[in-house]
This record gives sequence, structure tokens and C-alpha cells, in this order.
Amino acid sequence: MTISARTLPFLMAVAALAGCFQYTSSPGPCQSNADCATGESCVAGQCAPLPSAQSTCTLAGGTICGSTCAVLATDPKNCGSCGHACLAGESCSAGACAATCASPLTTCGSGATAYCANLQNDPANCGGCAGDGGEACGAGRVCTGGICASTCLPPTGTFCASTGLCVDVKADDQNCGACGTACPAGESCSDGGCACPASVPKLCGTAPATFCTDTDTDIANCGACGNPCQGGQTCDGTGHCSGSCAAGFATCDGGTGPYCANTNIDLNNCGSCGHLCPSGEICNGSGACAVTCLSGENQCGSLCVDFANDDKNCGNCGIQCTAGQQCESGQCRDCGGLNEPTCASTSCGPGLVVSGSICACNSGASCPSTSGGSCNSNSCPDGCCDSSGDCEPGNTSGACGKSAATCTACGADQSCSASQACTGPTCGGLGQPPCAGGSCNPGLTVSGSSCACSGGAACPSTGGGSCSASSCPSGCCDASGNCEPGDTNGACGSGGAGCATCGADALCTGHACGSATCGGLDQPPCAGGSCNLGLTSNGSLCVCNSAATCPSTGAGSCNTTSCAHGCCDGSDNCQLGTGTGACGKNGGACSACGADRACVSGSCSAACGGLNEPPCAGSTCNAGLAKSGSVCACSPGVSCPSTGAGSCNTTSCASGCCDLNGNCEPGNVTGACGTGGNGCFACGADQTCVSGACSGVCGGLNETPCGGTSCNAGLAKSGNVCACSPGVSCPSTGAGSCNTTSCAHGCCDVSGNCQPGDTTGACGIGGNGCNLCGADQTCSSGSCNGVCGGLNEAPCAGNSCNAGLTSNGSICVCNLGVACPSTSVGSCNATSCGYGCCDSTGDCQPGTDPGACGAAGSGNCSVCAVGGVCTSGSCGCPTGETNCGGTCIDTQSDPNHCGGCSATPCTATQVCVTGVCITCGGLNEPCCAGGTCSASCTGCGCGKSTPGICST
Repeated sequence: MTISARTLPFLMAVAALAGCFQYTSSPGPCQSNADCATGESCVAGQCAPLPSAQSTCTLAGGTICGSTCAVLATDPKNCGSCGHACLAGESCSAGACAATCASPLTTCGSGATAYCANLQNDPANCGGCAGDGGEACGAGRVCTGGICASTCLPPTGTFCASTGLCVDVKADDQNCGACGTACPAGESCSDGGCACPASVPKLCGTAPATFCTDTDTDIANCGACGNPCQGGQTCDGTGHCSGSCAAGFATCDGGTGPYCANTNIDLNNCGSCGHLCPSGEICNGSGACAVTCLSGENQCGSLCVDFANDDKNCGNCGIQCTAGQQCESGQCRDCGGLNEPTCASTSCGPGLVVSGSICACNSGASCPSTSGGSCNSNSCPDGCCDSSGDCEPGNTSGACGKSAATCTACGADQSCSASQACTGPTCGGLGQPPCAGGSCNPGLTVSGSSCACSGGAACPSTGGGSCSASSCPSGCCDASGNCEPGDTNGACGSGGAGCATCGADALCTGHACGSATCGGLDQPPCAGGSCNLGLTSNGSLCVCNSAATCPSTGAGSCNTTSCAHGCCDGSDNCQLGTGTGACGKNGGACSACGADRACVSGSCSAACGGLNEPPCAGSTCNAGLAKSGSVCACSPGVSCPSTGAGSCNTTSCASGCCDLNGNCEPGNVTGACGTGGNGCFACGADQTCVSGACSGVCGGLNETPCGGTSCNAGLAKSGNVCACSPGVSCPSTGAGSCNTTSCAHGCCDVSGNCQPGDTTGACGIGGNGCNLCGADQTCSSGSCNGVCGGLNEAPCAGNSCNAGLTSNGSICVCNLGVACPSTSVGSCNATSCGYGCCDSTGDCQPGTDPGACGAAGSGNCSVCAVGGVCTSGSCGCPTGETNCGGTCIDTQSDPNHCGGCSATPCTATQVCVTGVCITCGGLNEPCCAGGTCSASCTGCGCGKSTPGICST
């Protein structure tokens, strides 16, 4: 039926009984901001431009309504949708206006500000309405079971960040299965899934305008959604439009037209039309209003059902068996599949037929072994079972058999007879007699009385025989038992013997490896005087070609004969002998020439042209070098490394100087200044390198002024030398160091640099060492002044103390409730920390934190147990918890300390209840950790008779 004035009381009654149904207002052109374009919001059912004053909504679960951030679930001015205001005396309950809040909601506030709140999980009204016995949970805490806690607890064990609420995702209509997953209008959440109530099990309409109805009786949706009965007809109770109601139904009229009602169970027409059962009662299945159902039945909303065989309420209310299942003994069991019982009306799935009380494969039909059974004599009486356990017809040569025997693959020349057995003698195959007409299979030929491989053809040993002298008379048998032609070096042989592998330089001639090798390295040439590629004949043997590199393979090795034109390397390969890395001749060992040598006629030449080496022919030296007497040396003004036979010295570097790495430098720069092969010098910052020597200096620190008056930047004339300018920090560089002369206006720091001397970090004058003033001192005229206003120090003028401190009359101490470090003259003690306690680093703490807890002036702080609290300077555990080895534990519910700190922990299948370990997870037992139940139970949630208890 469609939701109307006569059916709404019924649905509201269902909601009151099941606690899992909510009625929302009818949809308009828009229901939420999501239905509007960007920059618009849904106000009073219409999309309107979003005011610039409100672009975000910070309330948990809030929605922008014009310029207001509203929670549509509870706001009486925007109830269910923006602009939908409740009437005077009504409250907004779960997005719908109502005279009273629907269970489990409670009315909070009064008058026009009244709203509905769930006192079990509302963080603003936890355990009671705010200001009326309730508690507002602070930041980082949640409301669970009416108590503020750090995490959610079962059954509302899931925290939804978008709303800030603890919810039961198995039963919450707005968070069904997961946070934010709302059930469509009319549906309710059962065991984590959205479904219609059993009394109106069909969901019709399109989102968001969906509704639940009974298509057996709904005149507007008779038999199917959107199928209305024509004028004068009614939906007869069986889903058919008719002029009269079906047997067992009565024609009633609730004011909107006639409809068929089952007067045995309809609480609006119980026993007769118009007889409404009182609130809290049901129509018990026999047309009488009662508090309970008949024996053997259970109440689901307004219906009495048998959990043992009701497909829509199997084992419990709302548990519907899916297609291909039926309810048996309160369990949804598969039906209609292979080896499964038949479904209603003794039906089986496609390709299956009824065989006794179960479904089996059709005669001669191939069907997989799925569901509850496997291939056997019951499921496959007329065929055979293949290697995957599937039933095959058993009438093909690839799968031949019957009576559920294992399928047989017939031979290539056999067939599967009508009796489902492989028949016919084999013929035409390898090692088999020829077939009628003397024919053999492709690739085979008649050889005597059997079929063998064709001459010169390789064929596998298949069929009835194997590779042998009979099946392979013209070739040889390889390692896999296949017949090869026998005329290649890799498979050489005949007469069905095993194939041989000839040497790399041997030939297979006449199905046999040649006894004498030819054409290879150190081997005689083959007929016609030919040698293998890369080799040439020297008359009697094959050797490496002139100017060719070839490996020493075959019968010989690299020697004077095989490598007469080159040399033998470390791997015994013949090289050309002309490169500096492999230089040699006449088959001798190859040599590696030096970097500045050359390979000439197979020999490394004498070194020439390099540093400290004689010039090469024509008096030439290598790049960057020039002839200097009888050897090559660095060119004047050119930097070159000391490589080759010599090192940097007066000969190789006569025009420059030798650096620390032994390299020759030009010697004409301030960083490397010198000549005659002497060591290089680094000139001062204000010196220059002239003719290999550092020039005189002037204008630098402790140096004479240039021109008699000018000093370098940052320096000023002081007497007859340059010193740091007054009030300027400058480094002690050049010829002098920081002293009374160079730093007369400041002080010398630990690095020997001159500082102005007027800061607390570097205070001094007259070139003396710099001083570090205290944190509450100042530097005046190069001296640190007296101290005041700091911790444990006397107050300054006006009885003032530094920030974070206060005067106790004679000294400055930490402010009440303020943590401050114990610095300056004193340390943390009962005087300086009279309002708190001293931590492990000697700092004064307020003494109110569990990590640093102590009474005023008590001395050292204490660290409370994990999860503990600090109250009036003393550590303790929250109410109801006990300190167990440094951690606060609730021994009434903690499975690891159930009943006491030293109690034996509960097992994985137990939970701790009031300090006792009890078994969990089974039927009628409490849920285990995480709200789990055993596989035979369906869990805890909406619609169950006892929340928190496992049920089926």
C-alpha cells in the first residue's frame, strides 16, 4: 500500500515496536543542498542562492540553510529539510516533526527551542539533557551508552566523525553498515543492511522518493511497483487486480477507497474491517488482538511468523532468504543446485532435474559440481567425473565413461561407443600397425609391420610405441624419446640409437660425427684448404687471421703457432698485439704498456713526451708540457699534474710551485704563489702574488694604513696601525690577532674575533675577552650589570618581576599554576615553586597534570599511572578503575584483569562482565570483543529480541 492517512498510524506503530523505522516528510523540488547547483542551498524545498555570509557549516551533521548552519535531524525550524518548520508544541525528531520524540529520543529544551536528542550517544546531552542532569563531553571525548568516554563502546561501537556520534552500524538507519550510509525512505537497518519491514516488504519508487509497501494488497502497486488497479478493482491479497478479494481477505475501506485486508493479521482490521488493535498489541494470526503470538510463532512488527520456515523472517525478524534459498529450521539454505534439495514447488536450477529429494544433472548433460555437492553417483548417474570434479555426459572420446566413473581420454584412433567406453584397436600411430589400406598417421610411414617416422623427419614418440630401432630406423632417439632425422651436429645418429652431439668443430656426416676435425684453430684445413671464419691456413694448420682477434677454441690453445701474428691474453685468447693494453707478437704473452708509452711492432716503446721524460722525436712534449733542458716539464703559467715517471720538483716545475698534492701550479695566484719548483704559498687576504712571491701588505687589521691614512672596510686608523672601528664587529685576519691594540673599542671572542662588546652575549672593552651576561642582566659600558626580577632574585624597582614570575615579598617565584624553568641564580625548590612541584629537569610545574603531579611546595613531581588522573596534587585512577602495575584498569570489564589486577585473563571466547569471565559468541550469549558472534549466529543489532546478545 502507499503511505496514506490510514496506513501512517500502522507504520508509526511498527516503528515504535521495532525501533528501526522513521517517517520523513515528502520530497519537494529539492531535499538537500546536494540537489542544488554550486553556490545554492535548499531552503523550504526550493534551491536559492547561498548568501556570502555563510559558506561553510561547522556543526557536526550540519547543513547550510540560507545563512544558517542547521542540524536537520533536530532543528525545529529546519526539520528534515531547510525551511521546514515544526508547528507549536512539536519537536523535530530524526528529521520529522512530531508531538513527542520517537524512542529512543528524548525531548530536551522547551517551547520553541525544544528538540529531540539521543541521550545515549549525543555528546551535547550525554546521559541527560544539558543543564538537566546531562553532561556535555569535552573535546576528544564521545558519548557512548550515556557516559562520556575516550572511545565508543558496544553495541554503539562505531564513531562517525561527520556527526560526532557513536552508532550501531548494524541497526542505525542513518549509518547502516558504515557511517553516512542512510537507508532509503521507508527502509530500516537490520544486521547492517537496509530492508523494508516484514509487513511491507517491497521497496518501490525512485530515490529519494522511495517507500515500502505490500504489493499483494497495494491497489497502486499491485503485484509489482507502479502497477495500479483500474477503477472498480482492488488488489486481491495475492498481487492480482480483481473485482473481489481473494479467500482469506476482506474488502475494507479506510477512507481512501477499497482495499483487501488480511483480517487474521492486519492490526487496522483485526477480525473485521475497521477493528484497530490497541497500541502495543498485534493481530495474532487468528483475527484477535493480543499481546503475544500463537504457540510456535514470533512477533515481527505487526505480524506473527514462524521463524522455522518463513523465507522473509528466517530465524529472526527481517532476515530474508535470497533467491535460490529457502528457510529450513530457521536457517537460509541453498536449494535447487547440484546435490541440493529442491526449492519450493520441487524446482531445480537450469540443467538439473529432481532425483529423489535432491537436484542432479540431466541425463547426458554436462554441469559443474557446485554448491553443496561434488561429482558422484547421485549428481552424475549418467555420465563421468572429470579431473575438476565436474559431471560430463561421458559420450566423447576426450571424456568417456558412465555411472560417475572417472572420465577416460580415448586414444587418437579410438572412439567412445554408445555404451560410453573407448573401443576399436589402435592403428596408424608410431610403433602401431598400419590402418586399413596400409595408411599411417601424418609424419609416419610404413616400416615393416608398423608405422615409423618418415625418413629424415623428426616426429614425437606418441601413440602406442616409443622411439626405438623400429619406430626410428632412419634417425636417432633424443633424450625426450623423440625421433630425430640424425643428420645434424646436435643430433647425429641412425638406426634408432641415441642421438650424439658432435664437437663444435666436428661434422655429422653419414649420420655419424666425423672422427677427424678440420677448419678450426690449430686444426688442418678442410677440403679445399678452407678454415673456419676468422681463421686462415698457414699451410698445415688453421691459425688466426693477420689483424684479427679470435678465441683459442677447439683442439689447441693460444701459442706461437695459432697466434703467430699476435699475443695471448690472460684468458688464452689470441689478440692482435697492436694495442697498448695488449701488446705482443709471435704468440707471446700480451703486455699492457704505460699510459705514456706506445705499442710499436709488438713491443711497448720507451716513454717519451711526458712529465720528466725526454721529448719524443722532433723534440715534442705532451700537451701542457714544454721542453726544459733534456726533459719535458710544465709549461710556464700552466697547471699540470705530476704524472708519469717523475714528481713535482725543481726540474719538472721550474717555472711554478708544487702544491700539497704534488701537482705543479703556475705559481702566480695569491692562493698558490711560488717559483723554481718550491712549495706553493697562500698569500694573505690583502697581499698579491708578484713574480712568485707575496707582496707587502697595508690597510689590514694591525697593518699600517695605506698611503699613511686609509684602512680596509670596517677598520679605522688607531695610532700607527689599522684596528676595528668603534662599535663594529670584525674578524681577526691578516698579520695580527685580536688584542688590546686591534680591538681597543670592544672585546675578543673565543674565536679570536673582535666584537663591539655591547651585547649580553659578548660584553667587554679594551680588547679583553668577551663575557656572557646572565639572562636577566644587561651589558652597559662593557660590563654586565646587577640582576633583579628573575627566578629566586629580588624584584626590580616597583616590586616587578620578569614575565611568568610574581613577587612573594622578598624574591621572584613562579606564578600560581604556571610552569617556568629553574634558571638564573636558584633552582626549583619549595620556595621558588611554592605553587607546584619540581620535575626531573629541575623545572617548576603547576602540579595538576598526570605526567607531573604534586601538591603546592611538595618538592618533586610524581608521574601518575597510564590513564590516571591528578587531583589536588595527588595521583589516582578514575572512578571504578584500579591501578594495576602502573595502568588504570576497570577490573569489572577488562578481559585481561577480570575481577582484579592479578586475576587470570579471560580467553578469546570470553568477555568480562561485572568482574567475571563468561563465555561469549554463542546462541543467547553476550557478543565477543568487537560485537562478534559465532558463525552460527547472525549477531546483535536492530530487530533482535535482546540487544548485545548473540542470536540466530
